[in-house]
Amino acid sequence: DPKDKSRPQATNAPTSSCQSTSQKTLLSFCHLKTNRDSSQPTNQGINNNFKEVTAVTKPSRDSSESSDQGFQGINSSSEDVTKTNRSIRSSSQGNIDDVMKAISNLSIKVENFGKRHSSLEQLVAEDNEVLKSLAAMRTASNIHQLAEASKYLEFFYNEESNTGILRCNPCFKMQVTARPTLNNLSPFQAQRIINSCGSGTLGTGKIFSKDVTQLLVEGHNNSWYRQKKLCIDHMCLLGDGNKLHKKAMEASRKEEERDKRRSTVASNIFRAVIVDLNLGAAATHFETMISFLSCCSVDVGNIGYGRNNFNDILSCLEKSVNRRIDAWLNEPLPSTLLPPHFWATIDKATPSRTTNQAVLVVARNEAGIPCPIPVAAPQVYKEFAPATYDAMAELLVKSIKDNFSKDVLSRLCGVAADGPYQAAGLRRRLLQELGIEDSDNGQLSFPVTWDAAHLLNLGVVEVKDQSPSSDHFKTFLRRCNVFNTVIANGKGFAFLQLIDKDARRPVAYATQRFASSSYDQWLKIEKSYSALWKAFDILYPNRPEDDQYQYMIAGSDFIADLLSFLDILEPIVDLMLRVQSLDVPIWKLKLWWPKVKAKLEKAANGDGISFPRLQQFGEEIVPGDHYQGVELIDGWLVTNQ
Repeated sequence: DPKDKSRPQATNAPTSSCQSTSQKTLLSFCHLKTNRDSSQPTNQGINNNFKEVTAVTKPSRDSSESSDQGFQGINSSSEDVTKTNRSIRSSSQGNIDDVMKAISNLSIKVENFGKRHSSLEQLVAEDNEVLKSLAAMRTASNIHQLAEASKYLEFFYNEESNTGILRCNPCFKMQVTARPTLNNLSPFQAQRIINSCGSGTLGTGKIFSKDVTQLLVEGHNNSWYRQKKLCIDHMCLLGDGNKLHKKAMEASRKEEERDKRRSTVASNIFRAVIVDLNLGAAATHFETMISFLSCCSVDVGNIGYGRNNFNDILSCLEKSVNRRIDAWLNEPLPSTLLPPHFWATIDKATPSRTTNQAVLVVARNEAGIPCPIPVAAPQVYKEFAPATYDAMAELLVKSIKDNFSKDVLSRLCGVAADGPYQAAGLRRRLLQELGIEDSDNGQLSFPVTWDAAHLLNLGVVEVKDQSPSSDHFKTFLRRCNVFNTVIANGKGFAFLQLIDKDARRPVAYATQRFASSSYDQWLKIEKSYSALWKAFDILYPNRPEDDQYQYMIAGSDFIADLLSFLDILEPIVDLMLRVQSLDVPIWKLKLWWPKVKAKLEKAANGDGISFPRLQQFGEEIVPGDHYQGVELIDGWLVTNQ
């Protein structure tokens, strides 16, 4: 409080010698601090503050001279320290500036390196193939292993000049894109055209002299290690031509993506065609299938959807399958070290308005298992041309030659077919087409034999049509066909389903099929006889007493014939089914037929063991008795027609 005069007032003059000494010490320190920090521009504000303090605490002129003299030693010492600090600071500042300048230049170089090679991390991280290639390349011990380790490198060796060329495939493809004519030249010709002077680069093809090529092939030498490092650097975008390689890798990656999508689209379209065939649908349903797949987010491409392309797609699919089969047929077996031999089987059929000749070949795989291969189904009759033996033989040879290679045809060792192909003219024409000389030992040079199943079926057909039992056989078949005529369709089949949902639907005896297939008609009647009769009874409740159908299917003699035919033909049908298997050679029929013949001879002599079904129900098969709950009536006897 200025009014309070009892308190001492502040003045500019020092109150004591001690106070004057403190002020001078502070002044000297501030002066030293100001001189030391004057070279640092960041301390300009602090220096100004010290100057202000110096101005405030500056002593007056009338201060004692003794105090000034007492501090002269301190001032001189402070000046010496200031000079020393200046010299140290100037030398240190120069060293720091040099270090900072070097660090700054290094940072610029690292930043530029990262900008130039920013794609390396992406190239290695995203492209797993490059990463695998680099890992495999580091383990290679010569130039051949290096080229095999990476799909991006390729090495060509000239045996005449003993020189070699190593090139990067993606980079060379860019060269071919700019100059398509290079693709028609050899690697050495293309290298000379691209590199008019010099040995070239990896991108254009690097050619090596005879001595260097020998060193690279041997490996474990300085030339090999240097070239190996250059290749790895090239893959990592570190060597010469890194910009070209980067563009080439990007173009190669895009091309692989396009090829992958193209392959996926083609596979999806082919699968749609195969499904359409399995469904038995027409080509128009192919468009519906493609629309369905597109709605399910399946990539089906943008073209090739029309039904008009259906046959072309099938042709492409067939050619692709044929190439694989041809490669398999020409591959040596591990057991013989030779490609497999095969035999062919042929037959004519008329599935539609045209008659075709189906051709199949059968070859055994590594495990000895026969593999049937469909070859073709050419049309038999063309432009009023008759189906002669020569024409059928030529169709067989032409089908194998057109779908597979000519070498495959040289391993055709025989033909198995049915009756129309057993003529001598067919075999003679086949020998001419294949260039085989006939031997004196019958058909050993090129056998054309009966198919075993067809041969057995000939015996059954002969018994049915030409034997003394022919009338009885045909009468039995006519009685069995009544079930198919009355109950197989319409109201009769509806009644059958109401009675027993598990009942077998009756079928007719197919004369154009094997007896083994028609045998199934009798098995269905035996299994579902009770339900078949009940359906017939409901369908014709008010039938007359002399209705012919009821005697044909419910007579005791019919049941006796049904069980007898099942027992007699069972071993023959079993043998037919066995020889129809592709893993059974035809000569097995020679071994198995005597056993079947012995059973039939026992049945002809009245041996009850040969009739298991008839022996089980023999006492019940009489008029008035029951079989499967059906009352049997008198037998059917035709006295007049």
